[in-house]
Amino acid sequence: MKVKVQILGHEKFDTKKGVLRHQLACLDMDTQKRLINTFDYSYSDLDQDTCGDPEKLIGKIVEIGLTHIEAGFGGRIRTRGEILTAPKAA
Repeated sequence: MKVKVQILGHEKFDTKKGVLRHQLACLDMDTQKRLINTFDYSYSDLDQDTCGDPEKLIGKIVEIGLTHIEAGFGGRIRTRGEILTAPKAA
């Protein structure tokens, strides 16, 4: 599923295995039927190669291809997939 979103924020944390993980807070930008709540997107290594530093995406609009949607802690939606289009570096 393709979704056009605005990146609102970025959170990073270490897992038990010592791997650094990034979560992006996303707001759906659909013009007709948009989601009411924001959701989290797991920034992958593939996204790191494509887009670079996730902090540079804050405030930008990107298109994400979602492959997994699941309920996270407290019912917050967590998603995984791939960033399809990212803003060009200035």
